[in-house]
Amino acid sequence: MDTLKFSNWPFNKGEQVSIHWFRSPYRKGNGEWVFDVVFRRTNGAIDQTATIPWGALPWLRFGQYVIDGKPMKSMGRGKIERLFLKQVQNGQVIPARMAFGKELYKLFFKENYEELCWVLQHEDKDVVVPCIEIIRAFLTPSRFLANAILHPTGLDSLILDTDDTNGDYYINLSKAIPKSYINRGLIAHLVWLYNDRLARKAWNQVYQSFFRNAMQTNPLNPVSQLSTNNKVSVHVPLQGNSNWVGRVIENDRTILVLNILDATGLVPPYRSITVEHEGVVIRSASSQNVGSRVVKRSKTGDAHELDESLLPSFDAQVHPQIDVQATRLRFDFKPSVTINETIEANSLSLSKEEKNDGDTSNNLVTTIESVSGGKRKSVDFRPLQVEYDLKNTGLEDFVEAIKELQNLMPEALIDLQIGDLPGDKGISFVTESTRRKYANVLIRAANSGEVLIIEIGRPDQYSISTLMVSPKGLEEFFADMRKEATDYLLNILIQNNGSWNRDYLKNDHDYDCSFLKHMSQDTPLRWAAKIKGRLI
Repeated sequence: MDTLKFSNWPFNKGEQVSIHWFRSPYRKGNGEWVFDVVFRRTNGAIDQTATIPWGALPWLRFGQYVIDGKPMKSMGRGKIERLFLKQVQNGQVIPARMAFGKELYKLFFKENYEELCWVLQHEDKDVVVPCIEIIRAFLTPSRFLANAILHPTGLDSLILDTDDTNGDYYINLSKAIPKSYINRGLIAHLVWLYNDRLARKAWNQVYQSFFRNAMQTNPLNPVSQLSTNNKVSVHVPLQGNSNWVGRVIENDRTILVLNILDATGLVPPYRSITVEHEGVVIRSASSQNVGSRVVKRSKTGDAHELDESLLPSFDAQVHPQIDVQATRLRFDFKPSVTINETIEANSLSLSKEEKNDGDTSNNLVTTIESVSGGKRKSVDFRPLQVEYDLKNTGLEDFVEAIKELQNLMPEALIDLQIGDLPGDKGISFVTESTRRKYANVLIRAANSGEVLIIEIGRPDQYSISTLMVSPKGLEEFFADMRKEATDYLLNILIQNNGSWNRDYLKNDHDYDCSFLKHMSQDTPLRWAAKIKGRLI
């Protein structure tokens, strides 16, 4: 059974600590969403806070015990209680400092008290649930959903197509959802999120709670303000009555729900669901209870360390699925789910097989949103893959050169991406029906700033140099700068009929540009050595 553990664990070996509080997610300078986890020692001391990828939320719980960096699945503060909640749509969202007193649960720091909680009157007490726990339990059972919820069109990006014919629902899923996650429970939950009015409203409320505050700060450019630590807000996406099982702490006035373990009252919007998954073989799973998100476990039995470097991962298909103790969400009836098989996706190994020496860990995983290509630290990751068939793209030698570059500079962080050249001019096409490919590679070498390399595919032996770019006055490409730079430079190439327009680029106000000429006798290793020479 696979498990997840924190790397760089700061506490003593064998010491039991608990996850005391979560703070709302916020965006780092590199564009990645993270959140702060506050730990509590057995003696009550709170002296450690970890900043980790937001995508790790599905594996973590309020009050959860952690030993030697490994979260315990069935161990935590509080007691297990059954709650019969009436008219849950009447719950309100208020700050934690107003929701419960410090005699029940001390939060110590102002930032913790400002986090939002959902509160519902229950008999003679208030039931209080931190908003982040509602997100984890009802909306984000997997890291790809956790990452998607912080984007304005995140849920739509997971779904390619839908169709409703007389109550029979068809859904086509994107490759952004790893095939190892596909089962009937996940499908029923995803269709509920996408189509149920209250579920969709709750989903949108999470992102809007950031965007609304950003609009107040800077109405002309709200996206630029999304890195601020705004407090996440959400209501329970149910109405009417619901039976819950939760791990709670209570006094004579308040029940604080640390974990929602079981909840009823979900209504499936369809009785029959057919699903397809883009380009990946999905095999029909055996019957399982709807809402019980059963995961496929590997046979390694290893504990996987959480990579806290905040680097985008290689495509999620190459990462093992880590076991999650999911909240059981019970639907009013069980829909019939049919999972079709489609054509298996092509993949290409980006790095050569690597062997581990001694105790070197080969079990680092990431919960960062996947990108094709991804960044890598060669010691940390298993053999990596990209989702491209490079045959006849004219990029084969370039990709081999990047492999050699990683070998020459093992400490460097390298992120490779491949796309179709935009535009409608001749340079954008190899033939009338085949678009030309391009590659961009972001490289961060030791003791130097980031460099973006753009290579144009040349299956027709078109003559064009490799372009190397760095931002003027900055050491790295922040947030969306990489995409902006790539789009800007490719537009210059297209408008200049397939030439980089060297004179123009050498005088550019935002970027320093240089050029690397192709030589027919260059091997991938020699090409890599030339690139390295420009980087250091």
